[in-house]
Amino acid sequence: MRTTEKERIQYRRAGSVVISVLTFLGIAAVLTLVFSFLIYKLQPPPTVFVLVANVILAAACFAGARALSKKQKKGGIVLGLKFAAAVIIVVLAVTLLTSSTFTIGGLLSKSTVILLASVIGGIAGVQ
Repeated sequence: MRTTEKERIQYRRAGSVVISVLTFLGIAAVLTLVFSFLIYKLQPPPTVFVLVANVILAAACFAGARALSKKQKKGGIVLGLKFAAAVIIVVLAVTLLTSSTFTIGGLLSKSTVILLASVIGGIAGVQ
């Protein structure tokens, strides 16, 4: 059975999504390990944890959106926004399921970090 051009495009897009998700998870895992080790050794005050979490989230979103737009080769801003929307939905769901303290301010700050990093990553991937 021969595949049509439309089917090839769909396979390519699906592959791009898988690669971007794996990139996101890989970067997040590596940075979590690195920062965990540094936090263990340096024992900074607890206020640093939020900053570290935002840095990890931003780096992972940038890398994931960049991988997605690099494979697609067009529409960097739109792909970055779509990637950010998916990540925000996952972060919201995980927060609602695991956290006893949910704040709109926390969600807005994380959403801002995710949006900015993903859009910049989307633009960088097209370049």
